[in-house]
Amino acid sequence: MSAKNVVQFNSKWDDWCNLQAFSQMYDKAYKAMVNCSIALKLDDLTWFNKDGKRVDTEEEAYGRNTKYMLTHPEKVFFVDECGDNTSQINDENMGLQKFLVDPNQQALIHSAFDDCHFTVLGFTAATGQPVCNAVIIACKELQAQYVMGVNPFADVIGDEMNFDDNQNGLDKLFPLGPSCDYNGQIIPCFIGCSKNGSITSKLLTNMVKHIEEYAKFD
Repeated sequence: MSAKNVVQFNSKWDDWCNLQAFSQMYDKAYKAMVNCSIALKLDDLTWFNKDGKRVDTEEEAYGRNTKYMLTHPEKVFFVDECGDNTSQINDENMGLQKFLVDPNQQALIHSAFDDCHFTVLGFTAATGQPVCNAVIIACKELQAQYVMGVNPFADVIGDEMNFDDNQNGLDKLFPLGPSCDYNGQIIPCFIGCSKNGSITSKLLTNMVKHIEEYAKFD
């Protein structure tokens, strides 16, 4: 035994992060997938391998045995989020990279100190394919430069108002967000905003509508 400082633990996690709550959540998700005809409920527990094919033994299987089988994994999406801030004031020396300077000087690098929270979300299909990227910015109203992005080091073709030749690419003046090629359909990056840069139910709904608009599901 040893004495340690206390760590604050959210009481709601203690209430909800348990086997019963997670089992209920997954059971409801599986039932919804069956109702949507993207999964089948089997009579018996079955083992599956990484390719989604039935196998006879646990040694051949990947994951736990289940009574559900995905029939359309390309229509099952997973999403995860990661929050960050545009301010680099607290950034450390990434990768411990060093710079050559005079012994009496500091190695200084231009950094952004403007504070703006944002959230990045990545949608991935159950097949492993990337589906869509989404960015939520903390602001009241989106401005054009937020959606299009600005690359000050890009070579301008014609003038800045020539959007056709100056947008959509890392080397373009207006690079736009990263798009995904999903089954031959190009899905542009979704850009949204909220008061604190976090996800809301309305934004999530709009993201799904955005994917449906470009993915053109059967």
